[in-house]
Amino acid sequence: MTFQMRREGSRFVVDFGPIQIPSAMATELEGEFQRQALAVLAKIDFHGDLHIGRLPTGVYGYVFEPDGFPPPDDGQGQPQLTVHDHTNIMRTLMERPLPVVRQFVAAQKQGEGKPPKPPWDEVLEAILKVLGPPASLQRTIGTALQFGKSIEGQPLPRSAKTAVERVNKQINAASDIDNLINTLKRAQGADDGTVEGLGTGLRIAQQILEDGRQTIYSPDFGFYQNFGDSGPVVVYSVAKEDAKGAVGGAVAGGIAGSVAGGVGAGPGAVTGAIAGGAGASAAEALGELMDWLF
Repeated sequence: MTFQMRREGSRFVVDFGPIQIPSAMATELEGEFQRQALAVLAKIDFHGDLHIGRLPTGVYGYVFEPDGFPPPDDGQGQPQLTVHDHTNIMRTLMERPLPVVRQFVAAQKQGEGKPPKPPWDEVLEAILKVLGPPASLQRTIGTALQFGKSIEGQPLPRSAKTAVERVNKQINAASDIDNLINTLKRAQGADDGTVEGLGTGLRIAQQILEDGRQTIYSPDFGFYQNFGDSGPVVVYSVAKEDAKGAVGGAVAGGIAGSVAGGVGAGPGAVTGAIAGGAGASAAEALGELMDWLF
């Protein structure tokens, strides 16, 4: 049974899947879920983009579905990723990083010394293999792997390479996450649109940092407590690689789409940005932890 309550500006949906709810209980539940949703909003710095479970854009509420829903597509059968997907991937890794670390340490031969920073795709594959995430997140990570590998090594025109290198220098020069977000905003204002995907990458990188500001990019998040006083430094190190991965992924995805036959033909800048950011930040986070442990 599904019932909905509409109000100006927002739509709340509660989906009970196969559970049959008596109609007499619906009104009581409607009020209770509204109370719960408003209580959540009261506790956070709400910017108008709260998704609990996987809901269509513009729909906010709860989804009672253990396997979630498949990633949305772009209307042409290509699965797409969202900024919140990126946060979920990173949060899953950061909440249980040690089993993934052990996966890479076990692959080292005795006497080889300190384990190297793992490749991005192997980190995402290890999350799938070792952590056993929910089916919805498995699909999300699978999509990130598919898109990331499809644009990896994508040849870039000289102008695109120069633009990405210039942005990367600006990212490296930022002093903290707030300054990094402002750097990305200024770069968006300066973008003249001549490099396919660059503006999208800057925008998505900013949104990724903002979406994770209270969790994966907060020094108070549990993962960073492992590093003691160096926690804020690690936060920023991961965030910088995330932003660079997002920008590079967007440009590669945008150019791949153009080469394949126009907008929508290839992976696309948005999904390329999210896949690139997720891969780069996951590898950096795990690499930082491995450096600290070994």
